[in-house]
Amino acid sequence: MLLETDGSYHLVGVLENKSNYKLDLSIWTTAYNEDDVQIDTGVANVYGLEPNGKAEFQGRITNKDMHSYKISRLVIQYEEDSDRFRQSEIDL
Repeated sequence: MLLETDGSYHLVGVLENKSNYKLDLSIWTTAYNEDDVQIDTGVANVYGLEPNGKAEFQGRITNKDMHSYKISRLVIQYEEDSDRFRQSEIDL
């Protein structure tokens, strides 16, 4: 996590695809103030992550009162075969 000059927070991470499918991913972050009250959410997307591949994701929290954050949800989409499309949502 990097603090930007405008007071926002830049979140950076790496995802690794250990499946046999090409994945589209949405990574949700939730920010909290010092009283542990939710004050902001953000989402970063990664499209077309190849099997056994890695990809960087980036997000931004603009609320300057952020005290802590967590990765709160991961949405995974993939095409199982030409007729079936799958989506999984994981609350963390």
